[in-house]
Amino acid sequence: MYDRDSLDQDFRRVHGDPTTTDTVLAAKRERGLRFIIEANPGQSLDEVEAVFAAIHPQFEVEPLFPATTFDPVAAGAQPPFSLYLSGHVATLPGLAMEDLGQDMLDIAAEARTQGDFVNVAADIAIENLCPDTVEEIDDVEASGIGSAWALMQMKVPQAWEAAGGNRGRGVSIGHPDTGWSDHAEWDHGGLDISRQRNFIPNEEPNDARDRFTQGGTLQPGHGTHTAGVMVCRGSVSNGRTAAPGLVTGVAPDAVNLPLRAITSVILFPGQVEVARAIVYAVQQRCRVISLSLGGVLGGHLGAPALAGAIEYAVRQNCIVVAASGNYPDFIPPGLRFTVEPASWANVVGVAGSTREDKPWESCGRVPYGSVTIAAPSHEVPMTIAVPPGTNRHRYGLGSGTSYATALIAGVAALWLSHHFNGEYRGPGTAQEMFIAHLRRTARKPADWNTWFGPGIVDAHRMIAERPLLLDVPVEPARAVS
Repeated sequence: MYDRDSLDQDFRRVHGDPTTTDTVLAAKRERGLRFIIEANPGQSLDEVEAVFAAIHPQFEVEPLFPATTFDPVAAGAQPPFSLYLSGHVATLPGLAMEDLGQDMLDIAAEARTQGDFVNVAADIAIENLCPDTVEEIDDVEASGIGSAWALMQMKVPQAWEAAGGNRGRGVSIGHPDTGWSDHAEWDHGGLDISRQRNFIPNEEPNDARDRFTQGGTLQPGHGTHTAGVMVCRGSVSNGRTAAPGLVTGVAPDAVNLPLRAITSVILFPGQVEVARAIVYAVQQRCRVISLSLGGVLGGHLGAPALAGAIEYAVRQNCIVVAASGNYPDFIPPGLRFTVEPASWANVVGVAGSTREDKPWESCGRVPYGSVTIAAPSHEVPMTIAVPPGTNRHRYGLGSGTSYATALIAGVAALWLSHHFNGEYRGPGTAQEMFIAHLRRTARKPADWNTWFGPGIVDAHRMIAERPLLLDVPVEPARAVS
């Protein structure tokens, strides 16, 4: 039950002795307690501020989608989704959930009652449920890189040929992640720096470069690691990468729009930054959105900002792809749940495969049917991010569903560019059509375990075969957790 005195005591205690050796706790305190509010139509920012000031005077309130960054809504027009105009974010800085003597949900319930709001959700900073070693990066010398096994397994070179040499031309991939960093591969293009955006609080909004902040569960460089497998400008010859670089992306003719929205793939700081990045990507005409991130969010009600942003993206015919998650060996297979938002029905949830055409056992896939497709996720050749002023020619082998997700995002760019000239036109949504085509054309190796989806993506069939206009039976929609 909400206790105003207890909250004030927690605030004064932490601010009186702010030091801590726990880097994760320190990061959460810097982020602060945060709540997402859906106000009623006509309720003003001042009214929302007044409610949270009564809960604690240090609360700071801002629009969820401020007009300074996002497209305005014409007078009298319907907003793109309910939270677009009525959404607000309330933050109590300097305090983490672990500092509280009460449940954050009780504070949310009090605010909802006092403000008579439609909803108030606690934007909880998600703990890393798995050890850092689950998503691995093996740093190797440049001479040890060059295999294009992942592209060969997905039949990407054949897809390029079937598309007449079109490798994603005209498609922008929105990429909410840790941001971009320098690498020799970008000398040949691939990144759209002109429209980059940073949504991390207290950082320069027009500079999405990775800050390389170390410690705890942070994953500096992750945005560059995953961007490379999408859009690096090389080619493939005899099963190996050919010039210009040492890694080739699935869609070398597409461009990647770097959006700094997280510092860790387990959704830290939280859903607000990722939701903002998704909406920004849609409004920047990105046709694919790649989310190599996820967590346990509590479904659409527990993550209203992220759910609303993804729903908006799908309605605007963006293809949204997300990682099913990674698990250590000590987690039983029956408890390797597909993380959110990959488990949501309107998202392409991606599991992993190995060089041997087997499922990558470390990925999420529970409950049955929560995964849409599999793609290579173990020892995938990738670009390694480097801080400014260091070796720009580092490459490695990455393991994790982050890489499988980026590969499927690249396939989506190929598919949109070839079949729809980059701009989807057809029945239903691009997402519905893409999912149906993925499932119909998937390559199912012998003894494939369908808990990991219907098979491994077959990029050649995705391009060579015309998408059916949703006139074939489609598997039932996956349940939203």
